[in-house]
Amino acid sequence: MNEIKSKNIKNMVSELTELKALIQLNKSIKNGHIIRQSMKCDNGSINNWIKPKNKEALDENRYKGLNQDAARQALIAWIKRTYKPTAFLTIQLPDHLKTERQDKALAHLHHAISCFERQLLGREWYDHQLPFICFMEEGISGCWHFHILFNQGKFRPWHLYLALDNTIRQLDWPDYSIRLDIMNADKKKAIGYCLKEIKVNAHGHFDSHRFILSDELFGFNAPTNIGKE
Repeated sequence: MNEIKSKNIKNMVSELTELKALIQLNKSIKNGHIIRQSMKCDNGSINNWIKPKNKEALDENRYKGLNQDAARQALIAWIKRTYKPTAFLTIQLPDHLKTERQDKALAHLHHAISCFERQLLGREWYDHQLPFICFMEEGISGCWHFHILFNQGKFRPWHLYLALDNTIRQLDWPDYSIRLDIMNADKKKAIGYCLKEIKVNAHGHFDSHRFILSDELFGFNAPTNIGKE
């Protein structure tokens, strides 16, 4: 265990050292340009970046007749198999944007993720999205927040953290509003946490409307008055 921890610390120090060097070399870091330049050096064209193909659709009929625990385990297996998550993003809307209205919360989510992906992928982001699965949760106050799981593909952790920092600055949101964690080997625990509010009844039905897939989110028409209550 100590060896694993030590290795993780060394990897993080290496990532931060490289990031610091890149910042010194390139002053355009704030617009995300350095991320894309780094990716192109390592991986070539944007068209070669990882995007899952032939995703297995969520079939609710598969869970009928299962008890809550069995259905939950089956859902965890489906998420691991389909999205192969390596990164865990939590979005808490800032106080002035918190809302009990699902449509408004989704509009703010749409805007935030659009900014994040643009930082990673540039103006072409819409054609090369990162597939993800999002879980909507109601807090004690009744306001919505989100947990998002995705596979980072060939993006390195510092790419994601830098893009996130740029996104928060662009949105003018407080630092606490978006948190990114790189997942460890035990993906099951993190996925189970995302499913904690998903209830399965005796007939195998569950709150599938609480799942927002990336394809669905970007199928919405984002309101032009995002950020206004």
